[in-house]
Amino acid sequence: MNLTHRTAMLPVAALAAVALAGCSGDSTSSASDASWEPERDVTMVVPFAAGGGSDAFGRVMASAIEEVEPDLVVTVENREGGSGAVGVEYFRSREGDAQMLLAASNYIAVPGSAFEDFSLNQFTPLSIFAEDVNFVVARADAPYDDCAQMIEATTSERIVGGTSGDLTIDGVAQQLMADQSGGDFDKVAFDSGGEIIAALLGDQIDVGFLNPGEVAGQLESGDLKALCHLGSERLPYAGFEDLPTAEENGLNVSMAQIRAAIAPPGITDQQTQYWIDVLERAYETDGVQEFLATNLMVPTLVSGDAFSDYVTEQDAVINEVVK
Repeated sequence: MNLTHRTAMLPVAALAAVALAGCSGDSTSSASDASWEPERDVTMVVPFAAGGGSDAFGRVMASAIEEVEPDLVVTVENREGGSGAVGVEYFRSREGDAQMLLAASNYIAVPGSAFEDFSLNQFTPLSIFAEDVNFVVARADAPYDDCAQMIEATTSERIVGGTSGDLTIDGVAQQLMADQSGGDFDKVAFDSGGEIIAALLGDQIDVGFLNPGEVAGQLESGDLKALCHLGSERLPYAGFEDLPTAEENGLNVSMAQIRAAIAPPGITDQQTQYWIDVLERAYETDGVQEFLATNLMVPTLVSGDAFSDYVTEQDAVINEVVK
């Protein structure tokens, strides 16, 4: 198991426990040695429409699984609706079906919504492949050059911040930053990263919270600048090595959207181990690694019990903010 990057939001002591938990299983055995194998084609459920980030990740995973297990056919099935809730509830209904996987992210447990009291631990956590960290970005001519300066400005002037919603990973991160400054953002929710970028370029908002793959083009062109990112350590990609984390800017915020695979609840230990073995080999394929690098994601392989520990830690932080 490769844990070359810290898991988002976990303190160092907790990370050590996660690493040990992740290494405690027999992840070195090959899938062919397992006592269970799929008896039919495998379905990769994506709870969003085709063409988005979750869909792209699900298709890359499906291809990688077929590469390391040539006898398997993995079909991607998009079940969009309800901001992911339709597909996730369908997947939950397939309890015990070990021939279905879900291209998962860290959905937030929103009171009064379809995700109330929700946790990925209600399913069978298999493997996290990456963290998709948020960049905090502004127009190139903005009067602040890092997140410390920007968040200080919220205490004395109106700063409009764009996210994908108050109760999303980036929305929660935005609120955590404001809480620590004593200021606040005027918050605007958008349906996509493209809309946030358009609002920034159109001078409708002052800062935006975006995944790096969404905004890399505008950063390269110089139309926008990155102030910091919300990961737990500096990024390993050329051109972004010097971008500080929010923590380096004095803000105790470390949060990332994960890209992961889970199975339905109620599958057996043998079935769980089979999929962990397959996914850990799929993670190493050129296709997956190229996808992560192209989208500036942080490779973060965390499997099994370590995945469950990650979710438990993150649920605690997010639920406190939601309250």
